[in-house]
Amino acid sequence: MTILRISPRGLEFHITEKGNQCEVRLIGTDKVITVDMKLEVISAAWYQWQMNRKHIQEAFQHLKPSHREFLLTGITPEEWLKIFPPEDGGTESASDREYQEYVKNFPLSDPRD
Repeated sequence: MTILRISPRGLEFHITEKGNQCEVRLIGTDKVITVDMKLEVISAAWYQWQMNRKHIQEAFQHLKPSHREFLLTGITPEEWLKIFPPEDGGTESASDREYQEYVKNFPLSDPRD
């Protein structure tokens, strides 16, 4: 099953369930991520984000920050690593490690406000 979801910034995604995972494809591009979530869980989280106006990190708390970034901006985890390369030569971006601290300390505004 595939569903269409539109982000608050107007990005359109096709979300297709594949077993216990979902493929999230940004429409009009070749950008795709795979998340370890069932379609019903993504749909419920999207509802919380869109309709109940929860911040993305609350609604999608089970997603990695880089996957939430993809839903917000369309930037893939691979593109994120190119923008913010690992400082220690590892595979994890410094931004991934610091993102949680950033989110806790930065007052986020909702684009729908």
